[in-house]
Amino acid sequence: MIRETLAHIATGYLAATAEPFTGHPMAAYIRDDAAKSIADAVGDEGYIYKGSPGQGIWADVPWIAVFDPAVTTTATREYYVVYLFSADMQRVHLCLAQGTTKVREDFGTKTHDALLRYAGIMRDRLPAAPPRFSAGPAELHGHTTLARDYEPSVVFSADYTIAALPPEETLQADLKDMLRLYAMLAARGGRDNLEESANGDGNDAAGDTIVERRRYRRHRKIERNSKAAKRAKQIHGYICQCCGFDFAAVYGEAGAEYIEAHHLTPLSELPEDVPVAQDPKTDFAVLCANCHRMIHRKDTPKTVDGLRALPGVASLIGALRGLDGRRRVP
Repeated sequence: MIRETLAHIATGYLAATAEPFTGHPMAAYIRDDAAKSIADAVGDEGYIYKGSPGQGIWADVPWIAVFDPAVTTTATREYYVVYLFSADMQRVHLCLAQGTTKVREDFGTKTHDALLRYAGIMRDRLPAAPPRFSAGPAELHGHTTLARDYEPSVVFSADYTIAALPPEETLQADLKDMLRLYAMLAARGGRDNLEESANGDGNDAAGDTIVERRRYRRHRKIERNSKAAKRAKQIHGYICQCCGFDFAAVYGEAGAEYIEAHHLTPLSELPEDVPVAQDPKTDFAVLCANCHRMIHRKDTPKTVDGLRALPGVASLIGALRGLDGRRRVP
């Protein structure tokens, strides 16, 4: 239950911080039980759930976060959904917020300016956010640099007073709506500069419109950052399922276990407001760099079978089959 979890932390945390951190039951509760409670409320195994009471010492602002692995798996970078407790434990804020550590590394004394600027970009991409969510910084009253950085990192928040927490149904509805915003933001480019080329090298593989660029960026993040994508390579092997190219056969040890994962859902069908399915067995194929690039290119076939049927690919398959007996071209 979300309500019981939030109340348990808020009413016991300050007393816990007067005691040694290592091995403390409250620290273990936040890391394990609290994270599991939020996972149970969401009921989606595609997310990663983590709680943090601090690293080695008690944090001013403990948190429980939900990460989309296609966006980030850590609270130090990108953006995610998180419960942030105020340092006085009087309030808790359900937030769509940014990781601050990487921003501080990049911007130093201008960290807050950068976080506010990024938050503005992200809000502009979510004009239909529920009116009950507040825009802008949260008041956390922390004293450490990290706790103070959390405040301007907030894009949207639902703010609760611990003494008058809403009913469980309201808390669950707010969490699910915040996760919908999270998914929508990922689909719309997050903090990325979509005015640049979709792939950053001047050769736009996704198309010319902002919508196409958004979809391409999201697709590539799924393919590069997902644990499911890594697992897909283990399941499907390391030989291109389109042309049969085997990096290990050509490059030897340097090419061992190298291949790219391709998410099979077409770019046009990626939903904006829900997490994308990432079953490593059924939702991915493995492709060499050339085939992967071509399948994303505008006006080329968008399925592995369609790409394989192109005359030039058929000729390439034949040539590769003749190189050695290790080819396993479908």
